[in-house]
Amino acid sequence: MEINVKNLTSGMALVKITGRIDIYTTAILKEEMDTLIRTGQRKLIMDFGEVDYIASEGISALIEVKKQVLNISGDLLLFRPTEKVVRTLKFAGVGNYFKIYRKEEEIFKILSIPEEVIKQMGIKKRAGILKVKESPETDLKDVEIFEGDVIYAGRERNNDLCLSHPTVSRRHLVLKVQEGKCFIKDLGSTNGIIINGEKTKETILQKGDKIEIGEYNFIFMD
Repeated sequence: MEINVKNLTSGMALVKITGRIDIYTTAILKEEMDTLIRTGQRKLIMDFGEVDYIASEGISALIEVKKQVLNISGDLLLFRPTEKVVRTLKFAGVGNYFKIYRKEEEIFKILSIPEEVIKQMGIKKRAGILKVKESPETDLKDVEIFEGDVIYAGRERNNDLCLSHPTVSRRHLVLKVQEGKCFIKDLGSTNGIIINGEKTKETILQKGDKIEIGEYNFIFMD
């Protein structure tokens, strides 16, 4: 597990966690949280975008820390937790105990974080997500798409999104995000891109669009 802390404004910190919060790493996390509280941080934003596992010990530590900051007029918020973490919290019976925010602009607006601070954080705004509906590969994950991204998808391993089934061309398509809009373009693939049942060369994706790339089916969500 890795912990990276960025102080945003007076009394507020963004805590990015990467990896697993298990029985061994929980103590490290709790020590870091205690240090932040002792140094005056009352509002803790826990970035769980890259946390792939949290044990019961980790959940108990988060509850304890939240109680600590609530006592000093603060709070502990969860930012973009993975679906796996959300399911674990629900299973533990604390799914509604933590405030959960999934979009950068949402949490920035609610917490009134200045624009210059947002830029310093180096976090890109999310433009959407390709949710996997059908895939020949059982381990294919949803794809988050951020402002400024250029994502190539195809069968070759050097693509940003590797779709290894033979129905996908070596370099099948490209996704580009500009000013919050997600453009998708076919790169001369054999089977093309089918969006909402129609073969498409190039378009701007809209919420709810169904995308077929060979044997892969996605839904575009914001």
